[in-house]
Amino acid sequence: MAKTEINELLKSLSNMRRSVLHLMDVGVFEKHCCFEVNGDFFELHYDLVQFSNKRLQEKWEHLLNNDRVSYIEIEGMKIRTLSPTLNVLYIFIHLFLHLVQSGVGLRQVCDLAMCLDYYKHDIDKDLLEKVLVELGLKKAFLSIGTILVGNLELRDDLFPFSIQNTHYRLGRKILNDIMIMGNFGQNVNLIKKHGVLHSVQTGIRIFCQSCKYIELAPKELIPRFPLMVMSFMGITRMVK
Repeated sequence: MAKTEINELLKSLSNMRRSVLHLMDVGVFEKHCCFEVNGDFFELHYDLVQFSNKRLQEKWEHLLNNDRVSYIEIEGMKIRTLSPTLNVLYIFIHLFLHLVQSGVGLRQVCDLAMCLDYYKHDIDKDLLEKVLVELGLKKAFLSIGTILVGNLELRDDLFPFSIQNTHYRLGRKILNDIMIMGNFGQNVNLIKKHGVLHSVQTGIRIFCQSCKYIELAPKELIPRFPLMVMSFMGITRMVK
């Protein structure tokens, strides 16, 4: 797309509310909507993160609403983005929630490594640690950090915290999942076509992944189980 087309698209979308997006000829999902313009695919999120734990969601929303305004420049165009610390936090949370749901690809782990490198002088390590502890995700962050340092060769000094041997054990388990499953578990999906059976397959995988990684994020994963039961009951009613 030409820069003028992008500008017009951004301008036209900038004031849209969620209700308006539902009126567009697009694919609308719980967190985002998808559409195509001149062959370019767009996925607009109106919720950056959705936690199962409502208290964690409230903490995230508070962080987001109080984040300082930051911009990056791409080909002369200023684009608003998250502050460096919140950007690192968001990229991590996004990849971790993919991991404990249906699987995550190596590309998202590389995104985190690149973000830590790019913002190395701007990250507020104290704030990052404080928020990770509050969200119950510091152990998960450290475990994924072992992949960044040990496998992607991110310099030790670019990772904000010290890593212990126990985190390497968990990191190996995560990396094994990444290499076998792929993003959204597409490497191991038996049912490719969306439908009731695909939903059942996804539900089973989310349950298994949540059990596998519960020690990394108990605050988030334990409240997920009642939600999975309700979701399964809804699917069974669809089958009937």
